[in-house]
Amino acid sequence: MPRKQQINPEEETSLRIKVPSITLNKESIRTLWKIVEQAKDTGESDIKLHISGDKEFVNTQNIDKLINARWPSNVQIVDLLAVSEKKAIDVIFENHPMGANRIEISSNDSDWVTARSKEITDFINEHKSWHWIFYSVPMLMIMVFIFAILGWLSVAVHYGWSFDKGIIGGMVGLMVGAFSTQGLMWAYPYINVESGTGSPKKTIRTILNYLFPAIGLGIVMNIIWTLWI
Repeated sequence: MPRKQQINPEEETSLRIKVPSITLNKESIRTLWKIVEQAKDTGESDIKLHISGDKEFVNTQNIDKLINARWPSNVQIVDLLAVSEKKAIDVIFENHPMGANRIEISSNDSDWVTARSKEITDFINEHKSWHWIFYSVPMLMIMVFIFAILGWLSVAVHYGWSFDKGIIGGMVGLMVGAFSTQGLMWAYPYINVESGTGSPKKTIRTILNYLFPAIGLGIVMNIIWTLWI
């Protein structure tokens, strides 16, 4: 963590918080900054507020200027930092789980670190999203398996319960599932920051939110109807 002055290692308490999949907007960023800025001191402090994405960025040291600025339509990085002589909070969000997503708190006052940790944990819990399912290997395997089963059933109920045809349907389902999960990871980022401006990704995500239930219900009803007939 960058620091203006190094806290005495013998007195320092440091804590790193793991960041799950979350959804944020400008107001939630402001709320988070109210926690981070508590690391400022009455003396000199280092402040950084950074938003970037699609080769565009906003850099400032004032939260109002950050909130009022035009953000990139697809925010990819959020970087909030407040460092004083004896306290520091560093927040890094990237819209991918393999990125540098973390929140680090340091101080020579362990009680202060504990209090800020609880505030940040409460904030994270309030803004958790369900997008994590697209970044969990077990969940991805289950989704692809479901696609394979649906492909097999679709072929089986329409063309007969042939083993060869079922294998073909299952392979097609696997391919569709593999490509679909890649597209869903693009549409549903791990760290989703709503910039307040429209974007193709946001439009697609809105459509999919309505399309998923409709497709699922349609497939189930089609299979039930075919078996009933």
